[in-house]
Amino acid sequence: MATLASLADARSVRRGQIASYPSGVILPAAQPPTKRRRLEQVSATRCSASAAHSQGGSDNHAVSRVLREAERAAKDVQRALQHIHELPSARPPGQELPPVLQSAMSIVIYAAAATLLLASHAHSRQAQWLFAAVAGVSMGLYSRKKGYVSTSGAIAAACVGFANQASSIRAPVTLFAFFLSSSKLTKLKEELKSDTEDFKAGGQRDWKQVVCTGLIPTVLAVLSGHQAGFVDLPLGAAAHRAYTALMGGFLGYFACCCGDTWASELGQLSQQQPRLITTFRPVRKGTNGGVTWLGLGASVAGGLFMGLVFWASALASPSLRAQPPLHSAAVRQWSLVLVGALSGLFGSLLDSLLGATVQYTGFNMKTQKITGKPGPDAGE
Repeated sequence: MATLASLADARSVRRGQIASYPSGVILPAAQPPTKRRRLEQVSATRCSASAAHSQGGSDNHAVSRVLREAERAAKDVQRALQHIHELPSARPPGQELPPVLQSAMSIVIYAAAATLLLASHAHSRQAQWLFAAVAGVSMGLYSRKKGYVSTSGAIAAACVGFANQASSIRAPVTLFAFFLSSSKLTKLKEELKSDTEDFKAGGQRDWKQVVCTGLIPTVLAVLSGHQAGFVDLPLGAAAHRAYTALMGGFLGYFACCCGDTWASELGQLSQQQPRLITTFRPVRKGTNGGVTWLGLGASVAGGLFMGLVFWASALASPSLRAQPPLHSAAVRQWSLVLVGALSGLFGSLLDSLLGATVQYTGFNMKTQKITGKPGPDAGE
């Protein structure tokens, strides 16, 4: 089916008309849900809620049920309006590739970037730093284009990317794996994650969030690179104690962050009601300190993923492959994967504990959402 040429044509589609084009092709109009009908449903359910409320305290359960139905209807309206822009008739022709080709292109781009990274580290220090500068800028532009970060976030991401890619092989690969996986999970079923006021569709990060996430590991990566001569070394050797401490902190940091991020993004999709980590009482979804089994499992998986990436990237490092004894020592350090898994779980549990004991959590009666800010409309 051919697509329409503009959003103006999409409006004719919503009226149920037939759109004709200079090419002579006549397309049947798409029929998305009627906005007026959805709004009438919302109005009707809210009127029902008011009527139920007037019957007295005995109908509190009915009021709650009708209000939930009204909230679901409102979300249906929002999704229906968003769906109009996603219809084939609302997209200009030739602007998007099929998903299979998009995935194939992404794989080719990632493989090419990995090849260039390895080649630059195998060539010379100058080539290593030149590639780091180009790759850092490319990383910022790519992140901005994909909507992962804002403009200020893209600039910060370019600086962080340069510093990490200049230091070693482990650092940029681990950083990019965390960044990419977290961004993908943020966008996963985001329509089901709108129960909190802090929710932002697309999950764009600005420079403050990028710096808060990337400053500490970047400092660790640069210091460890200086200690090792900007190459990779196996961890644990007596001669490399400072390097081991710095890179161990680097792995632990990203494993904790990844475990907490995966737990937050996937835990919200759990069908199980969250329980407060301190008292185990049931709480609403989005409550600070609430945990589910899915979220805890995701935290272990996130840390395990970081440990696996950290360990495997060292095996491909040209500096280690050029020295068989050092490479063999790095191969035997598979226990770093388990360290990552435990760090991921620890990071998630620590964040939940702080959320339950330090952070404020309330329910905004006006927006019907979880809020982290006290106010006149917020209740416990």
